[in-house]
Amino acid sequence: MRTAGTSKREDLSQDEYLILARTLRDMNLSKFVFDDIGLFLSLLRDTFPTLFPTAKSDIPKKLYKEQEVAIKKQLRENNLVDEPEWTNKII
Repeated sequence: MRTAGTSKREDLSQDEYLILARTLRDMNLSKFVFDDIGLFLSLLRDTFPTLFPTAKSDIPKKLYKEQEVAIKKQLRENNLVDEPEWTNKII
Protein backbone atom coordinates (compact mmCIF):
# COMPACT_ATOMS: atom_id res chain seq x y z
CA MET A 1 0.00 0.00 0.00
CA ARG A 2 2.91 2.32 0.76
CA THR A 3 4.36 1.81 -2.71
CA ALA A 4 0.96 2.33 -4.35
CA GLY A 5 0.51 5.52 -2.32
CA THR A 6 3.90 6.81 -3.46
CA SER A 7 2.98 6.08 -7.08
CA LYS A 8 -0.34 7.87 -6.69
CA ARG A 9 1.34 10.94 -5.20
CA GLU A 10 3.77 11.04 -8.15
CA ASP A 11 0.89 11.32 -10.62
CA LEU A 12 -2.49 12.22 -9.13
CA SER A 13 -4.26 11.87 -12.48
CA GLN A 14 -3.61 8.11 -12.77
CA ASP A 15 -6.38 5.61 -12.14
CA GLU A 16 -6.14 4.15 -8.63
CA TYR A 17 -7.07 0.65 -9.80
CA LEU A 18 -4.30 0.75 -12.38
CA ILE A 19 -1.78 1.90 -9.79
CA LEU A 20 -2.81 -0.82 -7.35
CA ALA A 21 -2.77 -3.59 -9.97
CA ARG A 22 0.61 -2.42 -11.31
CA THR A 23 2.07 -2.23 -7.81
CA LEU A 24 0.81 -5.70 -6.92
CA ARG A 25 2.27 -7.08 -10.14
CA ASP A 26 5.61 -5.31 -9.82
CA MET A 27 6.10 -6.10 -6.14
CA ASN A 28 5.25 -9.80 -6.47
CA LEU A 29 6.26 -11.14 -9.89
CA SER A 30 9.95 -11.27 -9.07
CA LYS A 31 9.21 -13.52 -6.10
CA PHE A 32 7.42 -16.25 -8.07
CA VAL A 33 8.81 -19.24 -9.88
CA PHE A 34 7.99 -19.35 -13.59
CA ASP A 35 5.11 -21.82 -13.17
CA ASP A 36 3.26 -19.52 -10.75
CA ILE A 37 3.44 -16.33 -12.83
CA GLY A 38 0.51 -17.28 -15.08
CA LEU A 39 -1.68 -18.10 -12.10
CA PHE A 40 -0.84 -14.80 -10.40
CA LEU A 41 -1.56 -12.79 -13.56
CA SER A 42 -4.84 -14.66 -13.93
CA LEU A 43 -5.77 -13.69 -10.36
CA LEU A 44 -4.96 -10.05 -11.15
CA ARG A 45 -7.20 -10.21 -14.23
CA ASP A 46 -10.03 -11.62 -12.11
CA THR A 47 -9.52 -8.99 -9.40
CA PHE A 48 -9.35 -6.04 -11.81
CA PRO A 49 -11.57 -7.06 -14.77
CA THR A 50 -12.03 -3.50 -16.04
CA LEU A 51 -8.27 -3.17 -16.58
CA PHE A 52 -8.16 -6.29 -18.75
CA PRO A 53 -10.71 -5.99 -21.56
CA THR A 54 -9.23 -9.07 -23.27
CA ALA A 55 -7.50 -12.14 -21.92
CA LYS A 56 -4.25 -11.15 -23.65
CA SER A 57 -4.16 -7.53 -22.44
CA ASP A 58 -1.64 -6.52 -19.81
CA ILE A 59 -1.11 -3.66 -17.41
CA PRO A 60 1.25 -1.11 -18.94
CA LYS A 61 4.55 -1.18 -17.12
CA LYS A 62 5.88 1.81 -15.25
CA LEU A 63 8.95 3.24 -16.94
CA TYR A 64 12.20 3.52 -15.03
CA LYS A 65 14.32 5.07 -17.79
CA GLU A 66 17.40 5.97 -15.73
CA GLN A 67 17.55 2.57 -14.05
CA GLU A 68 17.02 0.71 -17.31
CA VAL A 69 19.83 2.64 -19.01
CA ALA A 70 22.18 1.95 -16.09
CA ILE A 71 21.29 -1.76 -16.06
CA LYS A 72 21.84 -2.08 -19.83
CA LYS A 73 25.20 -0.34 -19.48
CA GLN A 74 26.31 -2.74 -16.74
CA LEU A 75 25.15 -5.73 -18.77
CA ARG A 76 27.17 -4.58 -21.80
CA GLU A 77 30.26 -3.88 -19.69
CA ASN A 78 30.09 -7.36 -18.16
CA ASN A 79 29.28 -9.15 -21.44
CA LEU A 80 25.93 -10.38 -20.10
CA VAL A 81 22.73 -11.08 -22.01
CA ASP A 82 20.13 -8.31 -21.90
CA GLU A 83 16.97 -10.20 -20.98
CA PRO A 84 13.95 -7.87 -20.41
CA GLU A 85 12.42 -10.13 -17.74
CA TRP A 86 15.67 -10.04 -15.77
CA THR A 87 15.76 -6.26 -16.02
CA ASN A 88 12.26 -6.14 -14.51
CA LYS A 89 13.40 -8.36 -11.65
CA ILE A 90 16.41 -6.14 -11.01
CA ILE A 91 14.26 -3.02 -10.89
